[in-house]
Amino acid sequence: MTLHGTLSNRLEPLISLTLHGFQGQEVVIEAVVDTGFNDFLALSQALVTELGLEPVGTLSVELADGSLQDANYYPLRVDWMGEQRYIMAQEGESTPLVGMMLLLDCELRIAVTHAGEVSIRLLESEED
Repeated sequence: MTLHGTLSNRLEPLISLTLHGFQGQEVVIEAVVDTGFNDFLALSQALVTELGLEPVGTLSVELADGSLQDANYYPLRVDWMGEQRYIMAQEGESTPLVGMMLLLDCELRIAVTHAGEVSIRLLESEED
């Protein structure tokens, strides 16, 4: 299974994701793949509200500038590699971010050209 996206004019790798709240809400978003973000997903407060998500806790997170900030965490479902996965999303700024935990066991390729292709492929698991 492979997900495809494009490189934006600002050189941000973008992919589309379908998110599901637990009361039947469904939202399709465009998210930036951020290899410097070590969590699953970051969502704006507006998306959290639209999906009807309820926080399950707060953790201190380190931002790109090195500062620490408290962030609420929310359980939700995301369509990922042909199946729905239950993950935790943290509340972030306005741009949704896909982090390295969601990319775990995947290969990320980015053609760094104008409107270059972004692809995320699930790696084959090695059986003994």
